[in-house]
Formats: sequence, structure tokens, C-alpha cells
Amino acid sequence: MIPLTKYIEYKKGTLPILLISAHGGYMIPDEIPDRKNGNLCPDLKTIEFSLDLYNQANEIWGGVPHLLICNLSRSKIDLNRSKYIGTECKETQEIWDKWFNYIEEIIGNIKRDYGYGIIFDIHGHGDLANKIWLGYGLNKIKLDTNQFNENSIQNLIKLGNHNSKDILIEKRSLGYIINKLYNKDMCLPNFENKIGSQRYLSGGLIIKKYGCNGLFDAIQIEIPNSLRTDPKKRIEFIKIFLESILLFLSQNLHINIFHPT
Repeated sequence: MIPLTKYIEYKKGTLPILLISAHGGYMIPDEIPDRKNGNLCPDLKTIEFSLDLYNQANEIWGGVPHLLICNLSRSKIDLNRSKYIGTECKETQEIWDKWFNYIEEIIGNIKRDYGYGIIFDIHGHGDLANKIWLGYGLNKIKLDTNQFNENSIQNLIKLGNHNSKDILIEKRSLGYIINKLYNKDMCLPNFENKIGSQRYLSGGLIIKKYGCNGLFDAIQIEIPNSLRTDPKKRIEFIKIFLESILLFLSQNLHINIFHPT
């Protein structure tokens, strides 16, 4: 790991994929006051999930993603919310600025070197339904009623000349591929199962700031506790997840980002 600041670390990648882990930090320094507003709950074991994903990637992808991690607890800072909501002191405001500067520098390098890239923003939830939520910046009403404008993977859809519905919820979608490889109905959204009254998160600031604006594709991954906290289950799922991403990007892009010529 490369320490960019006292609280932010970076692993350089060889592929145009950026993994982000913003909510799994354990550091709770006394000199930084606790936040009083917003969601303070950490996404437990998401740093471990992200590191395992990075370490397993080369075997399946033939390369590794870039990885950006915040080690500061969510009780101190939230780097997937606006500065107004996510910070409550001068030091965390400076960390927030540096975090997004780092993201934009990595994105710039990926676009310069490859022309295309994508963020996978790693999060966790404790909902008892045990689903994997794939966030494209569209709430569940829009997804259930086929309103797909301003989704967070617009560049992939344009490059592949695809219909948005095919890529977001139907048989070309990441959720559909994960469900088939995992042999379980695990992912929302997907065309076989409308979200309806089920709990679902569509993505936070990172997805909206980059993906929904068309600047750089991004998908938020909300992983249930069962696939994060048990090391054996975590590795089993990560291998399926890596294979799913490989298939998703390979079949939907007209460029091969895993073996560029």
C-alpha cells in the first residue's frame, strides 16, 4: 500500500478499474471529533473485502485494479457524502478534498492510458434479505418503471451501442451474470425480480459525481454481511464476482480492457 496521507492508502493497478473503499476504516484518532450528523455506522469488513478482491484479481483478470482506501472511521468522516454532510471539522474537510483529488487524478490517468474505465465502489449492508445491491444512481421506482436516463454507466452503454435496459437489468447486466454464476437470486436490480418494497440503495456521492454525470462509469456494490464477515464465504463470492465483472465488461464493450493490444 502507498500511504497518500495518514488516513488514505492507494494500491496502483494495471487495469482501467478503480476499487474504492470509503466506509470500512478502523482509525478513531482523538484529535478528530466525532461527527454528530448523518450515518455514522461503518461498513464492516469492506476494507478486507476490497483487499481480498485486489489480491485475487490477477488470477482471473490477468491484472489488478487500482485500489483507494480510507482507514479513518465513518464516525469521523463520510467520503461518500457531500463535504457539508460528511465532514464537521477543518481537518476532515481537508481529507475530503484530498480524497476526491486522488480519485480525479486516478481517473485522469486511466482515461489517458486506456480511454475507458470504471469504478466499483465497495460498501456493505446488514439487511436480513441478504441481497447484493448494485447501484447505478437510479432509485427503485425508476428501475421498476424502466426510467434509465442519467444512469451511472452511460459510457459503457454508448461504447457498446446498447439499450440501457439490457445493460442495467436484463441478460447483459452485471446482476444477471452474478445470479447465474452464483446460482442464486442474489442481485438487485434484475428483470426477473422487481425491487418493489424491498430495501435497496442506488448509490452515493461517488456514483452521482462521476457516473451519473457521464464523466467516468461507476457502480456501487452493497454486499450483505454474510459475504463480508465470513472469510471463506468472502473469498468464494469474490472469485464469482471477479468472473462476473470480466464477463460483464468483455461482452458489453467493443474494446478489451483486460488484454489491450
